[in-house]
Amino acid sequence: MARSKSIGSTPPAQTGDFKYQPLALTARVGRQSSTGNGVLGRFDGATAGWTFLPGWRVMALAGVPVDSGLGESKSFAGAALENTSLIDGMTATLYGINQTTESITDRRAVGAELRYFRAGLSLFSVFDYDVKFSELNIASAQGSWTFSKGTTVNALYDLRRGPTLQMSNALLGESATTLDVLRATMSLEQIEQQALGLSPQSEVILLGATHPVSARWQFGLEGRVSAIDGTLATATMPAMAGTGDVYAITAQAIGTGLWMPSSVLVLSTSHLTSDS
Repeated sequence: MARSKSIGSTPPAQTGDFKYQPLALTARVGRQSSTGNGVLGRFDGATAGWTFLPGWRVMALAGVPVDSGLGESKSFAGAALENTSLIDGMTATLYGINQTTESITDRRAVGAELRYFRAGLSLFSVFDYDVKFSELNIASAQGSWTFSKGTTVNALYDLRRGPTLQMSNALLGESATTLDVLRATMSLEQIEQQALGLSPQSEVILLGATHPVSARWQFGLEGRVSAIDGTLATATMPAMAGTGDVYAITAQAIGTGLWMPSSVLVLSTSHLTSDS
């Protein structure tokens, strides 16, 4: 078992790791950082895993968010299935998670994560669908490919809600600090619609490349299209209009080791256009 402590004026956070090799069981208890599986940020709780077949692992997790944000008494529980043997270099995960706050379902989602690495190529993607709201939360894929002469091509597609869909997002537009107070004047359906309206969707499409022109210099060019939806009006905030499509082209010159081995100099210029 391994233990770690945080240093500071707050009480130290304890973490314990456990392994039982004969049954391929692992567990961690205490303060932990999110490693995916639908968990939003750091939490105090427990995770457990069992490798029941070569390359196949099932996991369970439960806890309380450290930074709960809006709302009170948040807690979550979830499960995941992970595979590392279907394709060499690929890790795929399917998960489901349920989070509650003040005896209300705050977030209930299913999702998938994919990681793929091989020489010169990397890919990471995540998909998260909230079954409570019947809305897509995240659909994101990003990858890079480095060729033999050092040229690297990067691509990204990212569609997500920000903040992540949760019933407690409805408190963003209210003077009330808890959902219990908000339920005195709004129905659960109204709270859900307000939470959805205060969790705008953003979309980014990016394509770029860098190419070394000498031992110390490389040039890069990147194109990006992005947009963010508007938000609805609430009792304390006016409605916000969406941005429309914003187009950006960026060129860079990157110098390394120019005056000392660890030095990096970046020169960049960008051109942006939008409907506004």
